[in-house]
Amino acid sequence: MLPNFQQHGYIAYKLMNRNLIVVLFAIMLAYMPTHFAEANGNQSGKWAKGMVILVDGTELSGDIRYDWRSNGVRFRDVTNRQRAYSVQQVQRFSYFDNDENRVRQFAAVDFPINVVMTRPVFMEEVLTGTLTVYRRPYNHRKPTPVTSVVRYVLGGWLVSDHETFDYFVYTNQAFTRLDQFSHQFWPKMQKESNGAVWAYLTADHRISPVTLTGQLRLIARYNEMPHAVDPVLAE
Repeated sequence: MLPNFQQHGYIAYKLMNRNLIVVLFAIMLAYMPTHFAEANGNQSGKWAKGMVILVDGTELSGDIRYDWRSNGVRFRDVTNRQRAYSVQQVQRFSYFDNDENRVRQFAAVDFPINVVMTRPVFMEEVLTGTLTVYRRPYNHRKPTPVTSVVRYVLGGWLVSDHETFDYFVYTNQAFTRLDQFSHQFWPKMQKESNGAVWAYLTADHRISPVTLTGQLRLIARYNEMPHAVDPVLAE
């Protein structure tokens, strides 16, 4: 049995740890909704200048607010009249993201939910071409890991880009997760293209085929290159 002073010290230690956990959890609840929303779409109550193209080809220019959780877009015209559109009503939309200082493009695509069924969702276009890359917020599948929130609190940011979004490559009428790049795409890209070019990109330009940034840069370069009528990636 511990002496009284040791017992008191042990109890104080346990209480301190418990209080630390409570504080971290409170910070997580306070920061996660706002900052995760801002990282994944224009859904924090702010409007952005943009355009919506409906399925019948009608183009609407004005203010846009996109909510990826509800899979819908709100549009506001110059008279401040607002309309809500579902993914079934929209071909694509775009808006200027002031935080990232760029135009973000979104398309309505039929995304597979199992081997026989698809459902329409909005996905952000990252790259277009022979290999089109889309991304969608990671949290549509499961909650943001607590460790990611802790990293935000301690490091000043919520999650890294590859953890914030799921990336998919669309080619040959099929979606493949970008994290399959190393064995699904990279060997075929090297086979189809000039090996010296890829050696130059990966060695001299320090572009790694195993990182998200490197994979996107390699796909962008691949999309710029001329391809055969029946490219290897169509197999």
